[in-house]
Amino acid sequence: MAFVYQIIIANIFGVGSDLDVFFASNTYNIIIVTMATNSINFAVTPILVMYYKRGNIFKLRNMANSIFNIVLFLFLILAFIQYVFSTQIVNIFFPGFSDEQFQLTVQLYRAQAFLSVITVLSGILIALHYTFKNLYRTVIIPAIGQLFGIILIIFMYKEWGIYSLLFGLILGQLTNFSLLSLPFIKYYKFSVKLNNELVETIKKIYPLLISGIFSKSNVAFDRFFASSLGAGSITLLQYGHSIINIISGLINKGISIVTLRKFSLIRDEKDKFNKQFVFTYQSLVFIIIPVSFLIIYFLRDGLQIIVISNRINLNDIRNIYLVVCAFIGVFIGGSLSSVIVNTFYSKGLTNLIAKTTIVLQIIGIGIKIGLFMLIGFWGLPIAFSLTSLLNTVVLLLLYNRNIYKINLSEITLYLIRIISISLIAIIIPLKIHANFNHSFISACLNSLFFLIMYFIISMILEKNISTYIFTKLKRYLAI
Repeated sequence: MAFVYQIIIANIFGVGSDLDVFFASNTYNIIIVTMATNSINFAVTPILVMYYKRGNIFKLRNMANSIFNIVLFLFLILAFIQYVFSTQIVNIFFPGFSDEQFQLTVQLYRAQAFLSVITVLSGILIALHYTFKNLYRTVIIPAIGQLFGIILIIFMYKEWGIYSLLFGLILGQLTNFSLLSLPFIKYYKFSVKLNNELVETIKKIYPLLISGIFSKSNVAFDRFFASSLGAGSITLLQYGHSIINIISGLINKGISIVTLRKFSLIRDEKDKFNKQFVFTYQSLVFIIIPVSFLIIYFLRDGLQIIVISNRINLNDIRNIYLVVCAFIGVFIGGSLSSVIVNTFYSKGLTNLIAKTTIVLQIIGIGIKIGLFMLIGFWGLPIAFSLTSLLNTVVLLLLYNRNIYKINLSEITLYLIRIISISLIAIIIPLKIHANFNHSFISACLNSLFFLIMYFIISMILEKNISTYIFTKLKRYLAI
């Protein structure tokens, strides 16, 4: 559904200043919401799962109620601050905007200030659904909310213009919250039960909140720099990042959700924990590397088919494609990092992750500034990719040092072998595609041929691993 959303707004609004303004206006809400939601989920979910595993539903409900009410209070205050100081915030972070863009950004920013409260609370509800194994609801309900938003945009964009995106966003988030809360609303109490478990959970949340600010700073810095580069620069980055996030979400979301719960259940079983981690890592590598090749190979032809509006031209499509390619390191690094991070959260090592994230993001900001000064716009996505890959390497080393020992050379060699297999498998499709037209059908057929070649070669060269993954993946999501 997220993919459909991006296609629709691309066809309706194209690449220009209006979308720059909209994306700028929701930058900091996205950062705040993502930071808070991830932090709360990673800190709270293992505790809730523990209560669920022990059958202590009463404590589970008290903990959920307490966290919900604390977050509600704190984010209402934060939303009020954002609303009051919206002019100053926009002025600081988007210095390259014209007066007209500035005023519109402030208006849209204010309208979204209190929306962040609803969105973060929805994140807590999702953690509860994870705990009770209602995983399908965490996928279906957000899709329904986004569908309602899309319908509103389609029917109202001619009358409301860029404001249709704002109201579509609001409608979608309100729908999500309403549907997610239905199973739990009868257990809700406006109270906070202060106990040792709650205090310890809060202690785990706040370092994650701080590190989350740094982890999401890449988006803020990208848009800060892009605001001075002319109309459409922020939009190009957003399209590229959104496409990567959509593809990454399709592959990683279910795996990440399940592994956090799995790791939490087996946190004290060394051998089982290590085997689960290695299997998850190898499964992801086996999937994301050939998908990365397909993104680079197939995406441009695909975009030319699905983007049919006269609001976006072939040069815009080319630039979107190149931005996505520049973001490919974010896809690979982010996919692997999400699983590695779950092992730390399941072990309660939130402080270590927080400190590591802060240090790495400071390094990443330095890389971003340096590359931006050297090559301008293209330095932003490239720096993002480099930081993501560096993050993965550091997290693997920390896992080996602070959780359980693993064979790092074996893991590295496996990655190299899968990359090599993908390179071999792509040679023939590339040759065929070069000799014929660059049509959508041709790209689809050659992509299918690549996948067939990849699976055949992997079964020959990596038979043990491939067979193991093929058989286990069928049951992998069963907890």
